[in-house]
Formats: sequence, structure tokens, C-alpha cells
Amino acid sequence: MSGNAPIPPGTTLGYGQASPLRGALWMTGAVICFAIMAVSIRLLDGLQNAIDIAFWRSVIGVSLMLPFMLRGVRQGLFVSRKHGMLFLRAALTYLAMTAYFYAVATINIVDAVALNTTLPLWITVLAALILGERVGMRRWVATAIGFAGALIILRPGIIEISAAAMLALGSAMLYGAAAIVVKVLARTEPATRIVFFMNLYLLLIAAGPAIWRWNLPTWEAVPHLLAIGLSGTLAHVCNTRALAAADASFVAPLDFIRLVLVTLAGWLIFNDPGSVWTWIGAIVVFGSATYITRREAMLARARRAGQAPRPGG
Repeated sequence: MSGNAPIPPGTTLGYGQASPLRGALWMTGAVICFAIMAVSIRLLDGLQNAIDIAFWRSVIGVSLMLPFMLRGVRQGLFVSRKHGMLFLRAALTYLAMTAYFYAVATINIVDAVALNTTLPLWITVLAALILGERVGMRRWVATAIGFAGALIILRPGIIEISAAAMLALGSAMLYGAAAIVVKVLARTEPATRIVFFMNLYLLLIAAGPAIWRWNLPTWEAVPHLLAIGLSGTLAHVCNTRALAAADASFVAPLDFIRLVLVTLAGWLIFNDPGSVWTWIGAIVVFGSATYITRREAMLARARRAGQAPRPGG
């Protein structure tokens, strides 16, 4: 994850001309950046902890976006009546980001990434529970199958489930909760304002724990922190561009490339490519997540066309 809550499945951003090829290229760039970020986090093990990494990720991200943020101030982006929701979105993202960073640095990198890809499953569950969205039997079955894939990765009762593995799964749930907040905010707030306050509040939240137990990075850690900040920010930009160019149902399955890349990194850099159970579980999770994304996109198009969705959606 880039440190920003994702746009919920089935979403197409309303600007730019549709181009599946361009969308695929942008999404490929995003997953490459996500993989670089995960590897850089793992390389920081023993040098900086998850709280430190989250703070410096926020500092670098805000620094890169500062010109756009200053322009946003001139455009009146501070004017909002939804600061509570905007802060909640940032707080959920901070908790999700810190949990994910800890998991990547602690357990097998492939397991951490595979468990984190349960995000679309959590969005489906939380949208039904919190927003009252109607979820048909097909998507409920797909969601249950996806969580079964997570259990294949965790293998409870066969191996001991570590706290870090549960945090990897929990980070996906928290990112999902942040995405639900974005859904609510998007009803009244423009995307630029949501992104603006996401970065501003995230930095303020991350600064508190980091300053409380200040740990100045060593020169050895600086290149990895820069890589995390740059790749995380670029991943968010690429992901946004991908969704502007093509439907989410088309580009979302390309996220599987991320697991391939971190598996290669686990093998070549850390001599730990993960187990066959991780791959079996990951394929189940990705398959169900892809179905849910495509199904939600189809239903969204039906709603826009004024058609009643088919039963069992």
C-alpha cells in the first residue's frame, strides 16, 4: 500500500479519455512502485521501526506534493465542514500503514503482501455493514472464498499464527475502512480536498508517535526511506492515473504482478521466496477479489444506465 486509502472497487475517475492500454501501463507502474516500497521496508529491518517509517514516508510524501498542496490552499481547499471525517480517514490510513510496515519487516514479505491483498474483500463486507449497501449472494460467496484463501496462507492449527501476520490482515481491514470513509466523503467533497487533507492530517498524526520516541535515521537508512517515500507517492499517482484511463475492473487484476515481484525479491534478496501454500492462498484471494471488482463495476454501469441489477449480485 502506498499509504493512501484506495479508491473502492468498481470506480472510474471522471476525467481523461478511456484507454485500456494506458490504464494497464499506469497500473503496472503502480504495482512496481508498491513492490519497491515493500522491499525497501524489509531492508530497513533493524534500522527503523514501523512508526519511524510511517513518519518519514509522510514527510517525503508531503514534501513531494507541497506545490500542489499550496496551490490547493489558494483554491480554498481548507473550506470544509467534514474535518472530522477527513481526520478519521487519515487516522485509519496511519494505523493501516503502520501495521503493514511492521508486517512486511517482520514476516515473510510474500505472506505480508498476499494477506494485504484481501482489501477488496474487506471493502465489500464493510460497505454492507456500515453503509448498508446491498451485496448479493454471488459477491458474498466470492468474499467467503477469498477469506478462505487467507486462511490457506495463515494455516491456523497447522502453524502458529504470528501477530505480524494478523497485522498484515488487519492492515487490509483498516485500509478498507478508510476506503469506506472516502465513499462517504466523495458525496460532498471534491477529490482534491480529500487528498489534500489526507496528506496533511496523516503527517500530523504520524509526527506524534515519531517525536515521542525520536529515532534519527542513520545514513544507511536514508536511501531506503527515500525509496519508500518516492515509490509510495509515485504508486498513488500511477494508481490514480490508471483509474482515470480505464475501468477499475480492468486494471485491478494487474495487482497480481506485485506478488510476483515481491516473490522474486524474497528469493533473490532475502533468500525466502515463501511457500507453495502462500501462492495457493494468494491465487484464491486474487481470484475472488477480481470477481468482486468486476461484479461491482458491472452493477455500477447498470445503475448509471438506469437498469435494475440482476438478482444475486
